[in-house]
Amino acid sequence: MLSPSAFFQRYPQEALFLQQNLSAQLAMGYMYDHGGVQPTLLLATLVSLASVFLCLLHAYVQREKRVSATKAS
Repeated sequence: MLSPSAFFQRYPQEALFLQQNLSAQLAMGYMYDHGGVQPTLLLATLVSLASVFLCLLHAYVQREKRVSATKAS
C-alpha cells in the first residue's frame, strides 16, 4: 500500500481532486456541528452566490475580449 505522500507524488491529479472535494465536505460538516442549520445554509448560499458572480464576471470578460478583437479587425 502506498503511503499518503507517495500517493500524492504518484497521482497528483487524483490527490488534488480528493483534497478539493473533501475540504468542502469538512467545512460544511464543521459549520453544521458548531453552528447548526442556519450558519450552514448561510455559508452554502454565499458560496453559490459567489459562484454565480464569478461565472458572470468570466462571461463579461470573455465577451469584452471578443468584441474588442472584432473591432480591431
